[in-house]
Order: sequence, then structure tokens, then C-alpha cells
Amino acid sequence: MSLEEASETYDALKEFEDPSYWPVFTNLGGDYEYSVCGAEPADTAKILSHEHDAGPPYPTFRSLGAMLQALLACYEGGAFYMADGLECDTNQFAQIITRFTSGHE
Repeated sequence: MSLEEASETYDALKEFEDPSYWPVFTNLGGDYEYSVCGAEPADTAKILSHEHDAGPPYPTFRSLGAMLQALLACYEGGAFYMADGLECDTNQFAQIITRFTSGHE
């Protein structure tokens, strides 16, 4: 999602979501990854996942950097691959991603 799209999404969602949640990624199906922003500068910001039909957002990564490292590890580990488009081996993904999620710090 571009910065402009993130800003538009933020404006559209701020009445429904905590105003400190800045959208970082979406699957265009109503699910988002948010960065939790604060009034004070910080070195890191937690990442929350929000699946539109699964309740409130929940913590997934300790930072955007950890999330990007996890995505890179998934590509390098074969969890993401190209077939007719971008595909995901969900078992491989689950094995890799647990090393980076906030519950495994």
C-alpha cells in the first residue's frame, strides 16, 4: 500500500479503529496490518493484525523491522513462491513466522 493509500485508509478507518493505528499492509479483503503510533518518537512500533471477521486487532510483531525480516525469511525459506501468482505454503509459513512474532521475543 502506498503512503497515499495508507493515509486514505487511515482517514476511512479512524472512526472505527484506535486513531494510533496506522495501516501498513492490506490484502484488499478488509484485513490490515497496523503500526501502533504514539505522540512521542520511538525506535520501534508494534505491529497489529486485524482480520475483519476475527475480532479486534491483536499483536503480531514487535516492530515493522521484525515483520519485514519475517517476510524475507519466508521468501528465502520457500514459504512464498511464484506459480500463477504469489503463492504461500502455509505449513512452511507457520514454521518460519513463529521465530519473528511478538509472542516469541
